[in-house]
Amino acid sequence: MNKSRQVGRLFFMKFKQFLKPNAKKHLPTNKIFINFALHSAECLFAHYYKLLTLPHNGNEVRKHIKTMKKLPNNDERYLNLGTDFAFKKIFGTEANKELLIHFLNCLLDLKKGDKISDIMYLNTEQLPKKKGKRKAIFDVYCETNRGERFIVEMQKNSQKHFKDRSVFYSTFPIQELSERTKDWDFQLPKIYVIGVLNFTFNKSKPNKVIYKVQLKDDDNEVFNENLSFVYIEIPKFRKRINELETFMDKWLFLIKNLHSLKNRPVEVQNRIFNRLFSTAEVCNLNEFEFMKYSRSLKDYRDWHNTLNYAIEQETAKITRRISAKLRKEMREEIRKEMREEGIAEGRAEGVAEGIAEGRVQGAKNTQKEIARKMLNKGMDINSISELSGLTIEEINGI
Repeated sequence: MNKSRQVGRLFFMKFKQFLKPNAKKHLPTNKIFINFALHSAECLFAHYYKLLTLPHNGNEVRKHIKTMKKLPNNDERYLNLGTDFAFKKIFGTEANKELLIHFLNCLLDLKKGDKISDIMYLNTEQLPKKKGKRKAIFDVYCETNRGERFIVEMQKNSQKHFKDRSVFYSTFPIQELSERTKDWDFQLPKIYVIGVLNFTFNKSKPNKVIYKVQLKDDDNEVFNENLSFVYIEIPKFRKRINELETFMDKWLFLIKNLHSLKNRPVEVQNRIFNRLFSTAEVCNLNEFEFMKYSRSLKDYRDWHNTLNYAIEQETAKITRRISAKLRKEMREEIRKEMREEGIAEGRAEGVAEGIAEGRVQGAKNTQKEIARKMLNKGMDINSISELSGLTIEEINGI
């Protein structure tokens, strides 16, 4: 019997011991149930036994990680920063706090004297003051050397009342300050709630990527400069690698595209970004980190596939509606013109149908030509599908 099965059998026996006497008689004793329980326990503990007994010296670990890197579902060289695990590893760990400091300085465009020089990570789980009330869990929560508080969140998908949720989050740092000392005079440090959004919440401004929000009065003057909200709409950032001008451009490019890169582009090579690339390389993860990242990546891909399917379905519906409407309008218009010319009704119907079909096909060809140009520009297929109205299968067939 192998080790993991021994552990599984031990678990099952211990489980029986913990049952109350009157519950044991209800426990099935047939072989099918026992084998099922043993197999379940074996699966549960096999990986953790392997993890505990893995030799943590040199070549064996490197060989194991190298093997994991070649797995077909994890063929990307760098972490996907859209996943919870990757975002927290890059921006939410003590070892990588230099990356978060640089990102915040660039985002807020802080000059030399105002730049953040150090941060201290705080507890990301904020419990309610009363039992049964709502708690909050942040991706990243920290305090700077000047006492400023930052809450940084990666948000994958749009949520109802998302802005209200941001305001709710901002109340927790304020509550903490009130509990520190009885002599608190209500003076607030600067508090920032930063949302890195993988969706678009303001479609009326298609070229605006970063939004900075503060409380203002009816004369549009800032009422209180100590509470700020910053939102970054990642899908709106469309600059290519040779168009990056500022450090913020480079951060946005890497947040969006890091996982799709095979090598380190010259345009984003400096000390900070070299550290980012080194930290984000999948082969540098240990087994436990790789296991967590794989789960996080699967959740991300499942969400992305569901979203793409929904977009495809909605696009197909819209295309069908437009096509039907276009055919109807064309038929009516051509029938009217041909009647005025004295052409027979049956012939008019046939000609109208043929022209309408031709117009629809022409519109389809135009869509494909636009999609072809987008592909040549290096845009990803999902964005092309959303913008052109074509399905992913149609784009792949171009």
